[in-house]
Amino acid sequence: MDRWKKKLDQSLGEEIGYTEKGLDGDTVSKLLITRAWREQLKADVALINKKGAEALPAGAITKASVYAMMPFDNSALLLDVKGADLQAALENPEAVVSGATQQGKTWKIDGKPLDPAATYKVATVEYLYFGGDNFALQKAAPEPTETGMDWRTPVVEWLQQQKTSQKDPLEKKLK
Repeated sequence: MDRWKKKLDQSLGEEIGYTEKGLDGDTVSKLLITRAWREQLKADVALINKKGAEALPAGAITKASVYAMMPFDNSALLLDVKGADLQAALENPEAVVSGATQQGKTWKIDGKPLDPAATYKVATVEYLYFGGDNFALQKAAPEPTETGMDWRTPVVEWLQQQKTSQKDPLEKKLK
């Protein structure tokens, strides 16, 4: 058992990035998780909930710190969602999103007005898909694409690709 514990500690302790000041839970959700998901899963929009993430402390980022930052077990899903259903999800007060911005009452996806009839690729977690925090995603997309990934995996992979360090901290990449 000691041999397996050593391997686990070694894997989780692997440094995958660096943050100079750390990130609060709100910043982690809005900037880090959803951005990583959009890029890694090639989605138009990444959608999580406000309660899904904790702060990331300053200093070295390890796989263990990503697990601490994202403490809930969830699977990442990809959904094909009509614009009208996406707009309803975006207007949920618990929504945290990347790829969509609101200007007045108009939502934009990558700078273009959200088209209620268009279909958008949405990355989310199974908790929200199955109705958590009053999201109605299962009705909007009855056939989700299972990524087979833990929801932390795209974040770990994205952080590794950024190659952040003390000289080039994560904060510079999130601007």
